[in-house]
Amino acid sequence: MVAYNCFMQNLLKHKTKILNSLFYISIIIIIILGISVRACYYFKMIPMWIDEIMLASNFINPSIVDLLSSLDAYQKAPPIFLLIVLIIRKLFGISELTLRFIPFILGVLSLIIFYFLLKVNVRNRLGIIIGLFLFAFNVPLVYFSVEFKPYGCDVFFCIMLFLIYNYINLTKITLKQTIIYSICSFLLVLSSFPAAFIIPAIIFTKFFIDKRVEKKVLWIFISLVIAAIILFLSDIQNYLFLKNYWNNVEHSFCSFPSLDFIIKYIKNSCIYYIYNFNPSYAKYICILTFAGFLTLFKYNKEKAVLIFLMILFTISASVLNVYPLVPKLTLFLLPIYI
Repeated sequence: MVAYNCFMQNLLKHKTKILNSLFYISIIIIIILGISVRACYYFKMIPMWIDEIMLASNFINPSIVDLLSSLDAYQKAPPIFLLIVLIIRKLFGISELTLRFIPFILGVLSLIIFYFLLKVNVRNRLGIIIGLFLFAFNVPLVYFSVEFKPYGCDVFFCIMLFLIYNYINLTKITLKQTIIYSICSFLLVLSSFPAAFIIPAIIFTKFFIDKRVEKKVLWIFISLVIAAIILFLSDIQNYLFLKNYWNNVEHSFCSFPSLDFIIKYIKNSCIYYIYNFNPSYAKYICILTFAGFLTLFKYNKEKAVLIFLMILFTISASVLNVYPLVPKLTLFLLPIYI
């Protein structure tokens, strides 16, 4: 009997080791293949399409003053993104590889940090493998990781902010930490526009979960407002043009977040995000999304509130005609949906 128990314990021990090894091997393979797909697409140097060309035209004879004011061809991109691209362009010249370098690097890093996000939030290892697989080989995520636009970069910043949420403590925040958080928030909004929705969602969620959160963190909102004012005043002309375009051509602003509008948005997102998607299945996706959110709210109320506020602030921006609800501009929400 003792020998049998020892045998079973050793078998269970080896089984656990084998399962652990298979899990990490699967993760490594998915990440390597995901990076390889992005690298192959990047080094193919596929000719830029019209939207990329219009943004790239601003880097033919670039200057910092021009990039930080209204861009030519009614383009819009975060200032820090433009400045980093400018530095790379000055060092290595202008080409598909140099202009697309930042989206490519952040696309690769997004794949890696998304694994850590799954590891923190998903307890089931099979769920981690499936989630990482869906992220690694999603067509829009692969595409925007090598397109000269900031949308793939937005995905990286969203994952990063969602990940560091787990390590931010606002209950005993010092004045020094408040200043640091405010400066970081200011820079993040200048690096990625959706950060203006994600950071307030983080702060309000902390307030909702723990009433002991220091009220001095409200200074962070001041930094967000300052960043928003700078972005608006530096580019009023393009903002007005794009506002008219998104409203009249794409119909991407909602005057009120009605159920029909949200269902239509989810349907359009499914068509955009899921390769060869049948639109008739959109209603089932809506049901699954709602069921998934209710399940999350039951088992992890804090993360459910955070996701709800992120989506709420994004919709609110659409209501205010500030940020349109179109799939490629809300690509940063795709990791959350996954």
